[in-house]
Amino acid sequence: IPQISQVLREHAIGMLTAGMSNRAVAHELNVHFSTISHLQRHFREFGSTSNWPHDRRPCVTTPAQDLHIQHLHLQDHRLRPATGTAAATIGLNNQRISAQTVRHRLREAHLHARHFHRGLNLTAVRRCNRLEWANAHIRWHLALWRGFSSRMNPGFHCTGQMADSVYGVVWVSGLLMSTLWIEWPMEAVGLWYGQAYVMDNEHRCILLMAF
Repeated sequence: IPQISQVLREHAIGMLTAGMSNRAVAHELNVHFSTISHLQRHFREFGSTSNWPHDRRPCVTTPAQDLHIQHLHLQDHRLRPATGTAAATIGLNNQRISAQTVRHRLREAHLHARHFHRGLNLTAVRRCNRLEWANAHIRWHLALWRGFSSRMNPGFHCTGQMADSVYGVVWVSGLLMSTLWIEWPMEAVGLWYGQAYVMDNEHRCILLMAF
């Protein structure tokens, strides 16, 4: 349907139902004749003035199924993906629905399905290597970190100023890896290979977290 407001669409259908011609309604609402013609055809096919679906295909789910989909994701919104709901739902005419259909139904209720993790999946060996590296460098003070970063990678920046709060931005090979916000009396040092470090006021390195 051409893009006109929902109020105008309902007003146009009301005038058409009252017996006005398409051209008279178009002239009254100051829109093109084809806009009213498309709206009338859409209303006859779907029984609704809604702007959905755009491609004029009938909905593959019933209103009860739409409500059921929304309830499922309200109950398990953190772990339930749209693909799982789509696979378990049989639409009209005994046909499967797509994951995108589920996302559309959720979006109508201002909900969102769980997205699969798209980041780096570390193996057990790599996690072990990162922990070993963290343990080997846990006693480094700020001067060693500054020297190491300037030798190994000019793009690795460490922040260590004393202030009420410290904001550290870490870059590795030109990519933003992490940001840290550490409150007093800690000094931010940075992140390297998945470990976030901070320095205390006695220049002792503390492993904040490892991912």
